[in-house]
Amino acid sequence: MPPPPRTRARRPPLGTEARPLPRPELPGALCMQGSYGSRTRAPHRTTLLLTTAYARPVIIVPGLHVAERTAGGRCYLVEHPLACVLIDTGAPDGTLGASHLLESAGRRPEEVRLILVTHGHRGHAGNAAGLRVLTGAPVGATAEVAEALAHPPPASGGLRRLLGGGAVEPVSVDRVLEPGEVIDLAGGIAVIDAPGHVLGSAAFHLLLPDALCVGDAASVDRHGALAPPPARHSQDAATARATAATLAAVNARVLAPGHGFASVGGRLPVRGRR
Repeated sequence: MPPPPRTRARRPPLGTEARPLPRPELPGALCMQGSYGSRTRAPHRTTLLLTTAYARPVIIVPGLHVAERTAGGRCYLVEHPLACVLIDTGAPDGTLGASHLLESAGRRPEEVRLILVTHGHRGHAGNAAGLRVLTGAPVGATAEVAEALAHPPPASGGLRRLLGGGAVEPVSVDRVLEPGEVIDLAGGIAVIDAPGHVLGSAAFHLLLPDALCVGDAASVDRHGALAPPPARHSQDAATARATAATLAAVNARVLAPGHGFASVGGRLPVRGRR
């Protein structure tokens, strides 16, 4: 007996029983982002990628958490029983990444006592203004970075496509940092001058977990060691190389860069890119 003929299922007409799924309402920058720099025009598809990324905060060592991101730099949470500190804020996303990072650590926004910014690029400082409103915490940066935060330039070209075209809201720095000072929060945070990538960039040595957050002043290579940023990404390549050597001499147990891998004791436990 021959099999019955195949029939193609007909799509029901749009009506009361079948309605198109509504697209999520997200900040403009989010609808431009894709995973690891891929480009997509489908907001619903991008939402899936963003949800996957924001759902994976990582504990690097006890007391130091990092938010995985689809675009921009990493956002770090320094956790302490008496106070929390955020280091860098990521690209403009309506504070979603940092908010999820706090939630995953079981901390409330009002427990954040300080927001530190390594440098003024939108991929690292894009949510500084929003997080100051959300947490009520002051923003700390060097004088040169403070100027960049007060007058953020618009993104253009490939940077706009990667990080989204949303404007970075200007923010006034509440605490101007001086290289060499030690911030008396979260077990102590030493401010280190780290020029080269940009003028006035700072790195932060977290004394309690012995971790060094370097922003874009250096990267972590495949051997788990610090390396200077690419020359094409540096305002002064020679200074950037000298800065990387200075940071390596700190000999911190944990190396936490603004992009790529973080290392603990020369190993690379955090596999998420960007």
